[in-house]
Amino acid sequence: MKKVLSLFLVWVMVLTLIPLGAVTSSAETLSGTTGDCTWTLVDGVLTISGNGKMGDYCDDDYYEFNERLDPDVTRERPWGSNDIVERIVILDGVLDIGELIFFGCNNLKTVEIADTVEIIHKGAFYACDNLKTIYLGSGIKEIHSMAFMTAYLTEDYNITDIYYNGTILEKENIVIHSSNFYETETWHFITDGDLRKGTDGNWYYYENGQKNQRTTLVKYKGKWFYIENGVWNKKAETLVKYENKWFYVKNGKWDKIANILFAYKGKGFYIKNGKWAKETTLVKHNGGYPYVENGKWKKTTTLCKYKNKWFYVKNGKWKKDTLIFAYKDEIYYIKKGKVQSDFSGEVNLKIQIKNGKVV
Repeated sequence: MKKVLSLFLVWVMVLTLIPLGAVTSSAETLSGTTGDCTWTLVDGVLTISGNGKMGDYCDDDYYEFNERLDPDVTRERPWGSNDIVERIVILDGVLDIGELIFFGCNNLKTVEIADTVEIIHKGAFYACDNLKTIYLGSGIKEIHSMAFMTAYLTEDYNITDIYYNGTILEKENIVIHSSNFYETETWHFITDGDLRKGTDGNWYYYENGQKNQRTTLVKYKGKWFYIENGVWNKKAETLVKYENKWFYVKNGKWDKIANILFAYKGKGFYIKNGKWAKETTLVKHNGGYPYVENGKWKKTTTLCKYKNKWFYVKNGKWKKDTLIFAYKDEIYYIKKGKVQSDFSGEVNLKIQIKNGKVV
């Protein structure tokens, strides 16, 4: 009994030594907490989520930011060594990035920062010397000193591209302290009708530098994309009204070459060169020729002029029948579904036909 009790007390002592934000492991996934947030680390991708602020990993009495930091000085992070981090994704809900939290991520190449993040604190990405690309959210208000500073002040600066979810004018309102960017990187700004990839992998529509919930077409890098409620719908096949015209969308993009009959909201629409064409004609579709009136499939029985010839239509489709047919107060001779304009003779009880009409 005493031995069992001793083992139990040892186990309790071990549990009390595990710090807040301690690592839990499941297969190749590590996870834990930092400040008000949670984190997961999978295959070099560190994801921060939650609602609130990250933890700080600096002591102002020890780190003097008026002098160059020793790049070898670090403090243990909850996920262990920063050397294993290659990409950082900060999701919506996180409000700030803590001091020195990603200090010395030597293998970090890309950072994606959500729109909810407002402040990046001192030295947050200090000595991340292989960091090349930053996706900066539209909500950023202040970037403290040395947040993106390299370990050694040389002419070979690391960051090459900053994709900012805002406009040039909005960038001017960001308070950027010293020793961050060196005008060697390229800033990419949102423009009207622009698309930007979010930290969740979706593509969002921006207008006037802000996310917009419109359903529309957007021209982006020479192609037209279908945006539904502000998000690019990659799977959509539909019609969309844009500048008072209707466009045909397939797999989330405008199909410019489509010539089809397309079912939309219970009706068949005639699509010509990717747009709804309000014509009265025949349309080749699934091996047949449906009849379209004013751009919509009509289940009528009539004659239709198509490629300078007249065809017989029954119940909205061209039928290859031979018969006498009344059309607009005239009676026409139909042979194999076409009006026979050059026929002269007698058919059906000696009815006289001349130039395709009964005389």
